[in-house]
Amino acid sequence: MNNARTADACKGQYTSLRSLYPYIKEYINFTGGEGDGDMDPLNADEEAIEDRLGRMSRANKKAAVEKLPTKTVQLWLNNPWYELFDYRYSSFIHSCFCLADFV
Repeated sequence: MNNARTADACKGQYTSLRSLYPYIKEYINFTGGEGDGDMDPLNADEEAIEDRLGRMSRANKKAAVEKLPTKTVQLWLNNPWYELFDYRYSSFIHSCFCLADFV
């Protein structure tokens, strides 16, 4: 069990990621209304993330902005977490069984 995680640690990590998924999805889907359709929401550059979060804040998306520090967004974009959660929960996040329930 060298460097192995316990079941409770895995469940805690999964639960934490699952609770952030709706905010990340809102971040990805946010257009900002500034007419720049060329901006890539999957750009993990710190400056681009801060700019997008700033535009979200000005557009009254403060709940998502408060839950999403720049480093958190970078982790989601640099790891396959968004794709994993979007594939599994994109349209029915509250109606599916939760993997954490089985761990």
